[in-house]
Amino acid sequence: MLTGLFYLSAALGAFIGGLLLASAKETRWVQKNLDPFRIVLTGVFLLSIGMIIDLSFMRQHWPVVCAMIVAVFVTNTLINAAIIRFLGRTWRQSLYAGALLAQ
Repeated sequence: MLTGLFYLSAALGAFIGGLLLASAKETRWVQKNLDPFRIVLTGVFLLSIGMIIDLSFMRQHWPVVCAMIVAVFVTNTLINAAIIRFLGRTWRQSLYAGALLAQ
């Protein structure tokens, strides 16, 4: 509300309010007690995303979908491996770590 008085965005006000709340000692107690709700709501969110998937589209275009999934995993593996190799590991270690991080 205060940022609105200064003709600033409400998002900036929410950000500043979040910073103030995060710095309070009582926030840790609230976070600890609300953690089970966060876990449940995260599960509900992922369930709702899964319900959006159109299974008839997946059945009709399964070769393209599978090829795209493999392409994403291979590309992600190569990007991760290149970064890890740049950080000084061997190619063997880099590819192994890149494959583990690809998911």
